Formats: sequence, C-alpha cells, structure tokens
Amino acid sequence: FVLEAIVFVQAIIFLIVSLTKERLEVQLRFTATVDPLSGLPNRRALLDSGAQVLAQGLRGGRPTAVVIFDLDRFKDINDSYGHATGDRVIQLFADVVRANLRLGDHVGRIGGEEFVAVLPETDEVAAGTAVQRVIDVFAKKSTEIFPLRCTVSAGIAASQASKDRLEDLLAAAD
Repeated sequence: FVLEAIVFVQAIIFLIVSLTKERLEVQLRFTATVDPLSGLPNRRALLDSGAQVLAQGLRGGRPTAVVIFDLDRFKDINDSYGHATGDRVIQLFADVVRANLRLGDHVGRIGGEEFVAVLPETDEVAAGTAVQRVIDVFAKKSTEIFPLRCTVSAGIAASQASKDRLEDLLAAAD
C-alpha cells in the first residue's frame, strides 16, 4: 500500500512538473513573438508568417500585398503629450488595424511607430481600399479619444515576378 501511494505521488508530481514546463514554454513562445504594447506579432513573427503567406500566394499564382503603416509625427506626440499618450496611440492603431483588416491578414508592429500588414490574395487596388479604411477609422477614433488628430501614412506593394521576396515588397512599399 505504501509503495502504491509513493508511485501515485510521484506520478502526480511528474504531471505537475510537465504541465508547468509546458505552460512556461507557451509563455516564452508568446513573449518571443508578440509585441507587448500593441498585442500584435513582433517583427520576427510577422516576417516569418509574411514570408510563408507570400510563398503560398506565389505558388498558387495569387497576389499578396504588403503595406507599411507609419504613424505620422509620432515623435511630436510623445514630446507634446508624453509617452503614455504615445503608447495609447499605438494601442489604438493596433485595435483599428485588427478591426478593419480581414481575419486572414497578417499584421504586426515592426518597431517604434511602424506596422506591416501582409494581405494574402490581395492586389494593390484592393489593398488601397483596405488601407484607406484603416486611415479613415484611425483618424476619426483618435479625435474621439485624444486632444489631437492622429494620422498615418501607408505604402503598398503587391507581389509580381520581379518582387517575389518579402524583403523586395517591403522595400517597394517603404
């Protein structure tokens, strides 16, 4: 009976250690791939998923658009209203992008006030429509929340034979 109890306790301990290790691994993976301020994928995660989306589109002969968003005069916002306001502007933009792009689109914060969206099965015209919606909603929502009108600039490039790498599309969109 004592031996069975010891084996049972060891099994429980093993289970607890395994679950704790798995939870820690999930947390580390999340920390390594998600931008903590915006909640969007970080640069590394976005570039990895974006390259996969582009490769799938090229294999299937379908266009993929890449958009670079840049929050206008962001340094002025931080200098005039403080970094807490700047952080809230970044969070608002992340919320607007999530709400106004499709579920299958990949968007992330690549640094500072720059964001990238990779839009599968999207040409430049369709990307332009989506980008304009994001720009309009962001400008409207920012005036409802902040004592300033926040704007964003965007560059768009779509896949084609001469631009078949994500780096090429990013450079063209920039």
